[in-house]
Amino acid sequence: MMKKKVAIFLGFCFMNWICLLPAANLPQGTRFSVRVSENISSNTKKDFKPEITVVGNIKDQNGNVLIKNGTSVEYNLIKEKSKGVGIPGTLTIQCISTQTVDGNQVLLQGNLMEEGANREGLALGLGISFGLIVLPLIGFALLAIKGNPAKIQAGTLLGVQTVE
Repeated sequence: MMKKKVAIFLGFCFMNWICLLPAANLPQGTRFSVRVSENISSNTKKDFKPEITVVGNIKDQNGNVLIKNGTSVEYNLIKEKSKGVGIPGTLTIQCISTQTVDGNQVLLQGNLMEEGANREGLALGLGISFGLIVLPLIGFALLAIKGNPAKIQAGTLLGVQTVE
């Protein structure tokens, strides 16, 4: 019976000691960079989602590491494929959050948007000119010329900042 009371008392003391440990405190508005690991194109498969990681150790004012180099970043990837009549593809990366060394989630703000080359003038110029003058039926098919896909190269750095 006494052993049980001692175990409960020590367990209670240990729980209180853990609660007194300082949590990682990353000030709001702390800026740092994240890196894209692989090439991304607006014409790749929808389920393709390369890793984005933190660049460098993020430290507090006392020099304690709060976010380690290489920590994964959660993000949204929005892709729009290039379309006919020369409309280009677009890619948008919206960073959401990452984790501190003690496992707390840190919300992030930062995004990157890329757009492919617009080929609207080429598609309209060739489609209408060939469609009206040279090859009336086949020329209008040139209106189906797509714009170029948007691309983000591996190693691209994206600036983010903490929200809370």
